Amino acid sequence: MLERARAIAGGADRAMRKEHPTRGIVAPVVTPQMKLERGIARANELAPNKWYEAPKTEAVVDPSHYDRRRYRVVGAAGTYCVTYESHHAPDGLDTMRDGIKPKLTTCDVKWEPPTVQKWN
Repeated sequence: MLERARAIAGGADRAMRKEHPTRGIVAPVVTPQMKLERGIARANELAPNKWYEAPKTEAVVDPSHYDRRRYRVVGAAGTYCVTYESHHAPDGLDTMRDGIKPKLTTCDVKWEPPTVQKWN
């Protein structure tokens, strides 16, 4: 009886694999034209604004492991990052008494916005 149940389960598994041959995370198709378009769009995002335009902000991935929130701000005066420390960072600050204050820091060119993965 156990062998028959395994055979039925195996048949169902083979049928599912036949219907959906790709599983998990699959890298998207990227052509040279798409790379060029992304590069031009990224250069436009990082270009400084005119003096009369509002600053552009975007979230960037924090390279540390402390769950800090970091935002890149591109304005007419230049580019800088605003960092909000995590409430559980090992820096000894009392966040209940003082709150979490933003820090103005420089931005590294390698820091990019977070990406989203597509599942099949």
